[in-house]
Order: sequence, then structure tokens, then C-alpha cells
Amino acid sequence: MKTIIATAFLMLSLIPRAQEYTLENKWVKGSNQIYYGVNNYLIIKGEVDSIKKIESNVGIQRQHDSLLVMPGQEKVLITLYTTKGKSSFEYKASSLPMPKINFRCRDFNKTAKSIIIETDTANYLYPYYTILQYTINIDGRKLMGNSNYMTSAILDAINKSPDGGKIYFSEVLYWNKETDNYLRINMGQSWVIDRSLINGIITPSTCLVEYLKSPQ
Repeated sequence: MKTIIATAFLMLSLIPRAQEYTLENKWVKGSNQIYYGVNNYLIIKGEVDSIKKIESNVGIQRQHDSLLVMPGQEKVLITLYTTKGKSSFEYKASSLPMPKINFRCRDFNKTAKSIIIETDTANYLYPYYTILQYTINIDGRKLMGNSNYMTSAILDAINKSPDGGKIYFSEVLYWNKETDNYLRINMGQSWVIDRSLINGIITPSTCLVEYLKSPQ
């Protein structure tokens, strides 16, 4: 009896098992959303060397263990053919959304106010991304920051700018920690300095963002 059972297990072990394949979206892990006009990378999870053919209804390029997808239509279909079968995937393409920058004050009681730069979380993509770096223009002067805070040099430049001066974010570098994906966005938002919004009086509790007009 033991011999029969052992033989049965041996036979089962010799039967080829279907290899599970998945595609990991570099934009957001687990998402089926990709975008027009940019490089969309999907990482192949599984035995990449057993893949014999890849079919798709859009432009696609294999780079060993990843796929570069260039969608030309909203519904994107991808099929991986392997030595053990096939795996099919479906994605939805749309235009890459532009982020909306907001400011938030912190530590009002400190002499040097902290201004956090935030991205509107109403959009699906950007809540997964952190601001790593940004370039800001203040009355024609270009300054850079390496976090999601306004630097002391930037705060000083804004405080010294006259009413009517314009603040403009020209570029923001985002990073998704979970997928290690970087996204560089050329921004188009600007703000105008208007101290009349606080009656022109700056007190220790005044926050810089109180006298910046909404994006123009």
C-alpha cells in the first residue's frame, strides 16, 4: 500500500504545474491604471525565461523582466504565452493627471514657520507619491528644495518680495516608495503675494500662506 501511495505522489510531482504570472504596475502597486504619452512599466513576476510570446492590442516592448507599454487606446489587453499556458491582463489608459499643490502651516509658535508642500489627495495617483525635490521661481529667482518643506531661503525670498510678486512651481519630483517609481512633473501653478489678505499686518502667528492668493 505504501508503495502505491509513494508512486502516486511521484507521478503527481512529474505533472507540469501552471506557473502563476503577475504584472506589477510601477505607477501604483496592484493598480490597473496606466497613462497616455508616458512610459508605463509593468514588472513581470514569474519565470520570465519561460515566456515564449507576448501579445497586446497596443504598443509594447519587453525589457527582460519588465514591459514598456505605450497605450493608444483606453482598453489595454496583454497576454503572456509561456511553456505552461498563458496569462491575460487588462489595463485602463487615461491622460496623466496634473497634481495640484497646496501649502500647510506648522508650528505657529516657532520663530521660523514650517510650511509643508502637499499634493491634492483628491486625485487617485498622487496620494501614493512623496515630494522629493522641487524647483520654485520667486519673482524670476529660481530656488530648489529637497523635501516637501519650503526651505528657509525660499521663505525669506517670499517674505522679502513685494505685493504682486508671483510664486511659481516649475518642476516637482515625486517618488513612490512602495514601487520605487519616480515621476517628474512640469508644473503650471502660480500664486500671487497679497498682504492685504491679512490687512498688511504680519504678527508672530501669521502664516505665509495666509497672504498667497489661490493659484492663478
